[in-house]
Amino acid sequence: LIVVDAPPAGHAASFLRSASALQKVVTNGPVRAQADEVAEMLANRDRCQGLLVTLAEETPVNEVIELAYDLEEALGLALAPLVVNSCWPDRNGLAMSVSAAAKAQRVKLSAANIAALQASADFGRSRLDVQRRQLARLAEELALPRIILPRLPTADFGPAELEIMADALSVPVRISCVPSARSTHCRPAAPSSPPAKPNGATLRREATITAVIGSRKRMRRTDPSPPRHSPSPPEKR
Repeated sequence: LIVVDAPPAGHAASFLRSASALQKVVTNGPVRAQADEVAEMLANRDRCQGLLVTLAEETPVNEVIELAYDLEEALGLALAPLVVNSCWPDRNGLAMSVSAAAKAQRVKLSAANIAALQASADFGRSRLDVQRRQLARLAEELALPRIILPRLPTADFGPAELEIMADALSVPVRISCVPSARSTHCRPAAPSSPPAKPNGATLRREATITAVIGSRKRMRRTDPSPPRHSPSPPEKR
């Protein structure tokens, strides 16, 4: 097993395109032979897969969705399960106010302590709300199995923390062979050779896909439609 730590999401696609770029400009020689070998390996789903890692936050989710489509559709790279890193655990107690929680535990708190605990609870609720929204987006946009890694609030990452992460990564992932309802199914209209590229986990929807990158405005990308009418021939003078 060879693990290659690729650049961040914004540069990973161009990094993986380097072999195909060399194929376009180099016709022969050892450089072309290496480029052919790398391109062949990237396209082989039995030899190479892309393991995407993201955070459950808006900008990282935007970037990983775009990268997943780019890798699988444009480069033909198979995708492994998606890893969502640093996820907060659900805390049902945050739904209760600090005063109500203190009363239920028969604990008396000062006004300053109540204010500090309330600010902490508000922050925790807001973080969990963002996390739930972004996990829902990933489930909607990427039909990939997911591995959730916990957030470990520690300054010292030692053997105990490493064991926690290893246990989270070693969970069995069930990959369904049934095509997702969110994927586009490519079927020939008449008997012919099958599509050159099989249906992947993140094929774009048939209509459009909406992407939001950072603070940019919402953009909608669609495939160009053919003209409805043929242009009229020029009039004779």
